[in-house]
Amino acid sequence: MIKYHGVTIALGTLHGKESAIAPPFRAALAATVIAVAVETDSLGTFSGEIERPGSMIEVARRKARLAIAASGIPRALASEGSFGPHPASPFLASSQELLLFLDDEAGVELSEMITTTSTNFTHATVEDLAEAERFLRRAGFPSRAVP
Repeated sequence: MIKYHGVTIALGTLHGKESAIAPPFRAALAATVIAVAVETDSLGTFSGEIERPGSMIEVARRKARLAIAASGIPRALASEGSFGPHPASPFLASSQELLLFLDDEAGVELSEMITTTSTNFTHATVEDLAEAERFLRRAGFPSRAVP
């Protein structure tokens, strides 16, 4: 049996994701999740300027491996998200978020994905500043990034 109580886990991120990911691991496992600054933009950007090279799980796996390499910690977490058409109902907007755990010592990989229609995914063509401001409010800006 593999025990993860009290272990340290690297999280490869530049976007502050540890604030959402670390508390549940601390509460459930007394595990410490450490943010590790790794350059992940080469694996695709949220705004789409750089296309994701592979599936969500492939990219999350690469991020976890980058975190392991940068930290020397054999366990890592990585997340990958996507906005777009719902996979089963393409006329609905959806958000997908994948979380991957990788343990190189034990040869363990676990992943979990959530798909929801509760999202701020939207787009608009605007003609003036007032329309742009209405769009930004609808998209949740500034608490949500707008590419």
